[in-house]
Amino acid sequence: DKKVDALGLEPLKFKIDEAAEAYDKIKESEKPIFILLDYENDNLQLDDNYDAVIECKKPIDSDKINIALAGVGAFARTVHLPNLFKLKSKYHLRALVNRTGPNIKVVGKQYNVDYITTDFQRVLRDPNIHAVIIATRHHLHGSLTLKALQAGKHVLVEKPLTISQDELISIKSFYADKQSGLGIPIFMTGYNRRFSKYAQRIKKLIENRTAPFILNYRMNAGYIPMDHWVHGDEGGGRNLGEACHIYDLFTFLSNSKVRTISAHALQSTNAHYTKNDNFIATMSFEDGSVASLTYTALG
Repeated sequence: DKKVDALGLEPLKFKIDEAAEAYDKIKESEKPIFILLDYENDNLQLDDNYDAVIECKKPIDSDKINIALAGVGAFARTVHLPNLFKLKSKYHLRALVNRTGPNIKVVGKQYNVDYITTDFQRVLRDPNIHAVIIATRHHLHGSLTLKALQAGKHVLVEKPLTISQDELISIKSFYADKQSGLGIPIFMTGYNRRFSKYAQRIKKLIENRTAPFILNYRMNAGYIPMDHWVHGDEGGGRNLGEACHIYDLFTFLSNSKVRTISAHALQSTNAHYTKNDNFIATMSFEDGSVASLTYTALG
């Protein structure tokens, strides 16, 4: 009814890389009515040569492990970055790599990073970087992992390691061609289920078993819309992208190699669900154990 004329109110304006200051204003006792974040001069799709240097308040500490984080999405911001901050006595976050600029600028300043870039090769050429954490979308995991290993960097890559069979073969070949000993990069995929206290307890209870076991694991994964990137070429589907966590748990508990695999998917009559959303996968192991995963998005 035009009882409130918002056009006459003057907003506080901040550039996007000043977002942290904007949020501080909201915390003040006399809060602004509204704040405007200005993207005007920021290119959201920066080219591969974009490079912004953020000065670090402290010089590089040679006693710490210098880390580069590639992919600054929601998981990296809520898990990896807070954990690295808690472990700052051991690790120094030297660089952030991301395909876009504005968000990464704010995060870089927040965590006192030496520099930010969209050029992954820059961190590979950086002799001060010892290890790389790869937390991009799934389709980039394998190629970035191989490049980092070839550059002599230690790697922690989020699951899945890759959604490409050819990339998996290339990574295996990298290690097959190396002689055992010092100087070989350490590599790990972020399968975290085996590290939960519950999985560790189960492992301890069955570690002295003399017979195979049967394991049933049910996962209510929840619905994700079909246009989400997880379902497309960047994600590889929920079987490769998420259920792989449970397959790793199966091998951890059995401490045995997979012998056979069988899978049956729900045959949906509409496009609301796909075969990667609802399925049962069963694995048998060389020790005789059998493990079955029921993965469903039906709720």
